[in-house]
Amino acid sequence: MHIRDIGIGAEPPGFNSRLSALEKMLDDYAGFGFRLVELDPAWFGVIIAGELRTPQVERIVGVLRNFDLRYSVHGLERLNLAYDPRHELCRAIMLAQIEFCRRVGAHTLVYHSGLQALGDVGRSARLSLLTDEELAEGAAREIGFDYLDAVSEAAPWVRHLHVNDNFGILDRGIDSEIDRWAFGEADVHLPPGWGRIPYPDVFARLPDYQGDLILEIKAGFYDHLPEVLADMRERLAGSGAKGGETSQSR
Repeated sequence: MHIRDIGIGAEPPGFNSRLSALEKMLDDYAGFGFRLVELDPAWFGVIIAGELRTPQVERIVGVLRNFDLRYSVHGLERLNLAYDPRHELCRAIMLAQIEFCRRVGAHTLVYHSGLQALGDVGRSARLSLLTDEELAEGAAREIGFDYLDAVSEAAPWVRHLHVNDNFGILDRGIDSEIDRWAFGEADVHLPPGWGRIPYPDVFARLPDYQGDLILEIKAGFYDHLPEVLADMRERLAGSGAKGGETSQSR
């Protein structure tokens, strides 16, 4: 692996979207030793009904210019260009996100799939992510899912890493991620090492990866970020990964 920078997914404590909170957060991140921050435009209300609010973006850019940081952008989690019937609106939102990237100087835009099927299950529009026939077919094959094999299979196409930890336990219906922490369920965005993801084995399956590594850690663990960054540097060094030291000095 060759890690250009270890970055942090920006998570304003208390979901505070004021520019003063952004400035304080970026100052903290820089002080912790990060040199790459992944921004989420949804927090700042810069895209409204598919249009980019240019004045607000320029105010954000004015804050970002005060820091010697690189930026990437985490796009909206429910944007689905493939299946959402509001295709033109979704296309406009995507173009607005791309323009936001250009204005803040971001090199990467993360695009989620939209998770349409999960939303249908949550609204009880369907009982499961798969049809009864698909479930029966999978059960008949009796092929267990191997996490590390899946990492190896995906490795040739991986261009951007989001890293956190969990316990590999499916969500049993608790909506609040904060409440799920106590139960250790679902995608809880814990610091690496707090859960069960075998990161030494994961990194070993990504020998040709070249790019950034973004720590996606929730604001509830904000005070732990310096030790999380130090721990990830040690983990990468132990795996033989190159780079990453650029997060300490530039």
